[in-house]
Amino acid sequence: MALLDADDLFEPNHLAVLEAALHAHPEAVLAFGRNRLVAIDGRNIGWFPGTRIDRVPVLAEHEGVRLLGPQFATLAAGSYIAVSATLLKRAAAHAIGLMDEDLSPNEDLDFLLRLSRIGSFAYAPQLVASTRRHAANTTHPRNAFQTNLAKFKTLSKAKRHAARLRLTADERQATEEATKELVPYLLYGSSRRGLRTYLRMWVQLVRAGFIVPCMNPRHGARAMIYSVMPSGVPGLSSQSESNAQQVPTPPSPSPMADIYHPKS
Repeated sequence: MALLDADDLFEPNHLAVLEAALHAHPEAVLAFGRNRLVAIDGRNIGWFPGTRIDRVPVLAEHEGVRLLGPQFATLAAGSYIAVSATLLKRAAAHAIGLMDEDLSPNEDLDFLLRLSRIGSFAYAPQLVASTRRHAANTTHPRNAFQTNLAKFKTLSKAKRHAARLRLTADERQATEEATKELVPYLLYGSSRRGLRTYLRMWVQLVRAGFIVPCMNPRHGARAMIYSVMPSGVPGLSSQSESNAQQVPTPPSPSPMADIYHPKS
């Protein structure tokens, strides 16, 4: 099975490279390659996933294709696999229950996390797909709050099913740390949408155990200001951007029958 997002393009060698990768490592359930980011005019403006792939242990290498070690912890910190740069085995996809569309735009991370529990991934370091970047992208920076909220829900789901996923202590810790890193962004982003959105987010985070960061009075004050004047007040925008820059940038699945269904 090959997946293609609406804003993405397959390179001509996509299927040939990734099929060869699966043949090089038959035990793998998924193969993936490199994905470049391109502007509307076709200019190359970067790479996905950058250098994060270098953090993943390599079990074996054959004809330039790496068989990667356990990936749950590194994926939880931030996906380095572009879904359009993958080729996966249909049986494995059906075994884990396909994708949970309720987690959009982060359903691909949830899918990869669950898939990583039933087999290894193979990495072919060749360009196989491209992603077009533009203002209407679901993952555009202006949609950062929705993206971070979807990732929070994805990681919270993984934490709830840690036993069924058979996560190790290190994998559970990595999931917890990745979830915690999202909290400042969720508080800041929700406060800029007014008091009602902020309070809903605040309650959700407190129930999840993130009490201390929720005690920061700045977020509540900001939420009240944006509730009264959604467009902001003189000087507020620049100050808000300054505050935003103080928040560190976030780092942008065992027998098949035991894997939880995506909707659980």
